[in-house]
Amino acid sequence: MVKLSICSEFARKPRPLDDIDRWKATELRQFLLYTGPVILKNILTKSKYDHFMSLSVAIRIFLSEMEKLYEYANSLLVYFVEKYDAFYGRENLSYNVHNLIHLYGDINNFGTLDGISAFKFENFMYKLKKKVKTSAKPLVQAYKRISEELSQNLIGEHRSYPYVGKMLRIFESISYYDSIHFRNFMLSVKSPVNFCILENKDILEIVSIYKKNDEILLSGNLYSKKVSLFASPCESIL
Repeated sequence: MVKLSICSEFARKPRPLDDIDRWKATELRQFLLYTGPVILKNILTKSKYDHFMSLSVAIRIFLSEMEKLYEYANSLLVYFVEKYDAFYGRENLSYNVHNLIHLYGDINNFGTLDGISAFKFENFMYKLKKKVKTSAKPLVQAYKRISEELSQNLIGEHRSYPYVGKMLRIFESISYYDSIHFRNFMLSVKSPVNFCILENKDILEIVSIYKKNDEILLSGNLYSKKVSLFASPCESIL
């Protein structure tokens, strides 16, 4: 069921927990930040769920630019590490767990976690490896292939954002579209990418995307009742 609710920005759809030994790093990241807080809410005991959420909330804060909350996030990670052996056994208290308490120093020195993440380089490795055909002079081969692509303008299409997707219909001189694309995400009239949170914290269910006088507009339903998914270690609405 969770798979049906995953937006297009995620590179992978969730796999069963039975396959966790084969999960990629991006799948673990998705579970920690997005699906885990929902899935585990009614599975773990309250104390274990709160312990998990201290890690989830801390990492989410470190991925943001909310610097005033960095010290709070660090206290959550210290709590997570201190209580780890009580929940999962001292034999599982590895260096990877211990290293969480050093993230605060990395953030202060180098910026947000996404800014110092190697995910984008890992994702590019596949494209880079395809440019190398033999074991001799791999750097030269990669340089030549990239230079050729640049000269032929094959690296990517330059366009301005946002832009609309496929036209669905024209009604009374107004053009309706199936989606709107921003630089880092897209919204659609189709589930599951037809919801978004506005800057004023309102939740919008998108019903239509249309152009009127060359301006892209969205219309839909606003949800007046909002409740936090969790209240510990802090209100999720924050």
